[in-house]
This record gives sequence, C-alpha cells and structure tokens, in this order.
Amino acid sequence: MLYFFIKRIKRRKSRYLQDKEQDQQEGEEYRRLAEKSELEQKELSNVKKSKQKDVRNMFDKSVEDKRKVKEMEQQMDEVICDKNEFFFNIPFF
Repeated sequence: MLYFFIKRIKRRKSRYLQDKEQDQQEGEEYRRLAEKSELEQKELSNVKKSKQKDVRNMFDKSVEDKRKVKEMEQQMDEVICDKNEFFFNIPFF
C-alpha cells in the first residue's frame, strides 16, 4: 500500500513540475508577445509622426507656393497696369 502512495506522490510531483514548466514557458511567451507588441506600437507611432510631418510639410509648401503665385500675379498686374498707363498717356494725333 505504501508503494501506491509513493507512486501517487511521484506522479503528482511530476505533474506539478510539468505544469510549472508549462506555466513558465507560457509566461515567457506572453512576455515575448508583450515586448513585440510594444515595439510594433512604437513603430506605428513613429510612422504616424513621420506621416504627420510629411503632410504638414506638404501643406506648408502648398501655402508657400500659393503665396508665390499670388505675388507673381500681383507683379504681372502691376506690369500690365504700367503698360496700359504708358499707352493711355501717348497723345493721339
């Protein structure tokens, strides 16, 4: 009878050690997945910041280009006005 108790204790101990090993492996896997997730989140955050910076730069360039176009149109209007004044000031014979 003592033999059966010892055998049962050994099986329980063996099962306990297997469960403990499995829990450790699962814990390591969860830790690895958490680290991977954290790195992916950082990457996504960096990509998002980069895209936002690119969009902001494109917007700023667009605003600057519009300002330049408006400035050029204004200069062309001034040249046209100057030419018109020149021709209007020529006396007709």
